[in-house]
Amino acid sequence: MLVTGIVPTEQVIDVCCDVCGESTNVAEQVLEYATLAASWGYYSKHDGEQYQVHLCESCFFETLAYLRQCHREKNMFTA
Repeated sequence: MLVTGIVPTEQVIDVCCDVCGESTNVAEQVLEYATLAASWGYYSKHDGEQYQVHLCESCFFETLAYLRQCHREKNMFTA
């Protein structure tokens, strides 16, 4: 026997960028965002800490460009 009923559920309706605060909702029920996540393990300075950052497309690629530039600068004079 199937017993049916309407059950209220919680679902994500929008994700706001953690950098600029803009909505990532580009169309009805279409969210365009990236997630950067870290989960630090045993013996690290941040043992047990977890981080999750939601970024809009623009902020994601700006962050990626910044990280690439930092990498280039750090390795500029290495062989």
